[in-house]
Amino acid sequence: MQIAGPPRPPLTYLFSPFSDRERETLERFVRKVKGLQESRFPDAELNIVATPVPGPGPSGVAGWSIGIDGPEELEVKAIITDFRQIYADPHRTSARSVIAMLKRHAHERGTDASRVMIGQLKAFGKQLNKRERSDPRGYMLEETEDGGSARRTPHSIVNEWFNGVYFHDEEGPGSELDSEGNSLVEMFRWSFQATIKDFINHWGKLRILVEAILRDPAMRS
Repeated sequence: MQIAGPPRPPLTYLFSPFSDRERETLERFVRKVKGLQESRFPDAELNIVATPVPGPGPSGVAGWSIGIDGPEELEVKAIITDFRQIYADPHRTSARSVIAMLKRHAHERGTDASRVMIGQLKAFGKQLNKRERSDPRGYMLEETEDGGSARRTPHSIVNEWFNGVYFHDEEGPGSELDSEGNSLVEMFRWSFQATIKDFINHWGKLRILVEAILRDPAMRS
């Protein structure tokens, strides 16, 4: 049984019933993930564009300017609040909170089938953790104060974009992430948006299971 597929055996073998308050949380999760999936953002192209800079650079050779061909900023702003609610761990509607709820109800059911489901939910959570730590397309390096370089995780880049651009104090100092045309910033923008795309895809798989739970009258306590 895959987490993205129709649950088999029946859900009554996998989970104990859910309270009205829990169902409200699950319904909110489904509604927000569905909105993210149906937005224009997931289907938008996201590519790195390298443009040669005329003339020799500081090292005496021609340089390159890095940019991205991706979603319009309005498309990002349209989904960023809901994305943050599903992404941020402490939020009641976050994917990890939903996974924890499902594991708890599977544990309460206490069947062989429910124990298999717990294993699948744990494996799914590990997929999310792995994607937070690394991007399958490659990794980002940032120069350190001592002149070396350090690898940046997608999670740290997402949080920096949250705090520096979309959810920061409007009266505070501006973020360098607002600087268009900066090649490093554009690479970070690409990583940020690629991570959003991947998480929306992962959450869509969990949404299928949650919708099945909400449709089953036996799953209501």
